[in-house]
Amino acid sequence: MDRIKTLTGEILIDGQKCLTCPEKPCLAACLPQILKEEGGRPVLAIPAQEAARGKCIECLACELDCHQFGKGGLTISLPLPELAG
Repeated sequence: MDRIKTLTGEILIDGQKCLTCPEKPCLAACLPQILKEEGGRPVLAIPAQEAARGKCIECLACELDCHQFGKGGLTISLPLPELAG
């Protein structure tokens, strides 16, 4: 599992699932274009420090398209402590 830090959370990529995904809809859905395909998997197209500083706008578009049109290998984790019970 690859982990990419974002401003308030992280992107989790299950590369094994991504290898079986022919379309890679997450890449087209990423409006800031921080993702690219490498070796059949989505990876960062920018330095990790830029993603962590806010270049990833945490819009969830890559995750939504991955789960709707792809294989479900990409998830964004944005902890919201104010919702913890």
